[in-house]
Amino acid sequence: VSHLISEYSTLGFDLNGGYRTFDSNTSDIEDRRDGSQAGARVYAQRRVAESSTIGTTYSVSRSLVREPPTTIHNLMGSYTFAPTTRSLALNLSAGAAYYQADSLQSQITPVANASFSAGITPSTPFGAAYRRQFSQSIGFGRTLLIDYMNVALTQNIGRRLDLTVRGAASFAEDPLIEN
Repeated sequence: VSHLISEYSTLGFDLNGGYRTFDSNTSDIEDRRDGSQAGARVYAQRRVAESSTIGTTYSVSRSLVREPPTTIHNLMGSYTFAPTTRSLALNLSAGAAYYQADSLQSQITPVANASFSAGITPSTPFGAAYRRQFSQSIGFGRTLLIDYMNVALTQNIGRRLDLTVRGAASFAEDPLIEN
């Protein structure tokens, strides 16, 4: 749900949830896990210039899929620059994630997103992105601290053919698993 307060400002919120069963196809009872996951996000955005927007987002997610149950709080501020007259976009956001696992020590970690895209020429767009996030892993019920980077260079060959070269790397760790 989002609400346009004025032509410059927007407020909104999202809710999500579900029930998940994870089974690794072994006879070991500990490899089967199920439980609910839920989350909420509240955000505000304001256009501060013709091409610039600032915003803030708070989100919380809770997972009961694995032991111990975990909760992650994220608070982020963002800045977007995207002039309508040029093929250019810059998105920056930074903040902190607070991780709580029942019966374990809580921790706080910085999180960030940065992405840039521009047209080197009218037929050659380039993009690069970096993301550091602390989130519930969708497929496995784990909590992951993820660093993700990617670059992409596209060459438009005529109106119907594009050639894209991409590179990406990601690194992830689960704070509940040592080493």
